[in-house]
Amino acid sequence: MICEISLTSYGFTNFSTYVEYCKQMSISLMEGKISKRERQHIEKIIEGLDKVFSLTQEETGIVIADYFSLSKDRILAFEKAIRMTKEFFPIIGD
Repeated sequence: MICEISLTSYGFTNFSTYVEYCKQMSISLMEGKISKRERQHIEKIIEGLDKVFSLTQEETGIVIADYFSLSKDRILAFEKAIRMTKEFFPIIGD
């Protein structure tokens, strides 16, 4: 879910790759210096998580931070899975 929402947000940025976008999000979260645009992206993720899961605010923060700090290979795998799913089932997520 985080990947799908953040891929959409990534599309509105100037980053050349999704991995770079995730790396910057991870740095911003670790440093606590979140831009207005990053805050909006995180708010969209929180809204999505709230629709499916019953997490505390602390748990939500941990899940989001953990996702953005995944290894490059894992982020690429998530990205590939979401893109393939949208290719085979284009109505999902639109």
